[in-house]
Amino acid sequence: MRARLLSVFGRPAAPSLGLGILVAASFVVVETLGMLVLRQLSPLEVFGTLYLLGVVVVSTVWGLVLAMATSVVSAIVLDYFRHWPDRHFAFNLENGVVIIGFLVVALLSNFVAGLARARAVEADQRRREASALAEQHASLRRVATLVARGVAPRRVE
Repeated sequence: MRARLLSVFGRPAAPSLGLGILVAASFVVVETLGMLVLRQLSPLEVFGTLYLLGVVVVSTVWGLVLAMATSVVSAIVLDYFRHWPDRHFAFNLENGVVIIGFLVVALLSNFVAGLARARAVEADQRRREASALAEQHASLRRVATLVARGVAPRRVE
């Protein structure tokens, strides 16, 4: 039973941490460039959701620790460039709320990804069990057919 639980909740190895950091940084840079280009067309409050894309991807693939770091960096960069070049980063309650919101999204997306991985492992295990049962059923059917045809017991294997 314990081995089964471990196999269900076991996680395949994530890609390397270095690649995760590179992907997280790339998302932050691309999201920032997107925000700077599009901020002429849309209110600035909309761009918080743009930064969540990188948080969700990093959380899903690389896990919670890197996602939390990506959340904090994304929130800080969002605040810095939201009002750039008029004013620079100043930590206030609004920034704290954004950081907490990003951390909650990272935690929830990591939980959902872990649940999906566990379900996939369980489904794969069930598929293997069904395949083994089908093979056993086919073997029993062959033996029953041979017995029904009156084949000598020594020839039934």
